Amino acid sequence: MKTEKMKKTIIVLGIIFLAVGFISSNAFSWGSATHAYIDDQLGKKGVPKNTNEMYGGMAPDVFNYMFNNPEYLNFLYYQTHNEFLKVWDVARFETGKALAYGFVSHNDIWGADSTAHHAGITFGATEGYAIAKAYVLMGILEQVPEYQALGLPEPVALEVSHNFIEAGVDILIKRIDPVIGQKVVSSALLRSSAFSLFLVKAYAKDFSEYAGISYLEAVKIITSAEREFRKTTILYGQVLSQDEAIALQLITE
Repeated sequence: MKTEKMKKTIIVLGIIFLAVGFISSNAFSWGSATHAYIDDQLGKKGVPKNTNEMYGGMAPDVFNYMFNNPEYLNFLYYQTHNEFLKVWDVARFETGKALAYGFVSHNDIWGADSTAHHAGITFGATEGYAIAKAYVLMGILEQVPEYQALGLPEPVALEVSHNFIEAGVDILIKRIDPVIGQKVVSSALLRSSAFSLFLVKAYAKDFSEYAGISYLEAVKIITSAEREFRKTTILYGQVLSQDEAIALQLITE
């Protein structure tokens, strides 16, 4: 009985911890698998170009997990989702341009994220698909006594639901493309090593000025975030490579 209570307590604390992080950030975008699937359809042939395009399509979310410093997160999130052409301008060679092409496709102004946050095509025409579905899910969760007991403020509850929706859409993508998990893994493993340099050239100077830190420190923060994002992307792809029931359980945990 004590073990069960402890388990429930850990789950509740985990949800609150994540929720606090989420509310400190901008709304998340489509999930990684969804972005990878979109960019897999863009037409580049051959492994190097296509895999780089897919990684580029996921990579604007590279700074989304900097919860220890919400101000940095918000600034860098805005840069990657709204000042996305900076990466295109500095990209070089065919694989670099493939990375940048995927990166641009993700943007929150007219790219894939705009349908999640602002103008859905099949649902949520006035607020975005992920936002509209999050409201629906939030209404369902509010009927669950255990969820009610958390007493989450509405903005936090909405952000939690938003992230659940994006993970759910990734599961639906897996049904359309059963090997999407392997594609996510390979895109992260095979991405051009120049990508961190592109991010540095695109954003380090403005970031150092905004944050009041040295250029070298800004470079370290950017390259470290991309390194961790790449690791997380590989792990997430491995999760999606499992049978759906196992993948769903692992994502839930």
